[in-house]
Amino acid sequence: MNKQQNTIQFSKNKRQLLYQTSVHFNIYNRCVDNKGLPAFRIGENACAIGRELTNLEAKKLDKTNCSVNNKEVYYLLPVRLRNMGLNFLYDIQILHDRKKNWNENGLSKIGEENIKKICEKYYFDRETLKYY
Repeated sequence: MNKQQNTIQFSKNKRQLLYQTSVHFNIYNRCVDNKGLPAFRIGENACAIGRELTNLEAKKLDKTNCSVNNKEVYYLLPVRLRNMGLNFLYDIQILHDRKKNWNENGLSKIGEENIKKICEKYYFDRETLKYY
């Protein structure tokens, strides 16, 4: 195992991934390229799914230039992520990728509504989400 794998704290479950995504990002730190297109990782910045990957895994996925809902990309993900399910991972990616979900402080009102919808879809209690 390389040094990076020893220091990265990957999400343990869906609730943790959703919570970490909801509190980590804002309009300025989302991982988008100079054309405004999302990427798994650019330098030290990573998208919601990219934060769950090693540098090597993210580099491989960025070469595909595809969304996580693309079967080619999905099957390149580590098993621990695939076990969360394609639909859930795509919901997380869409939450990250859509600019309207974020403002300078974090989630926008629209983003909060989308978190609520994801919680309802996966039967998470929004009020206790942080206690994953």
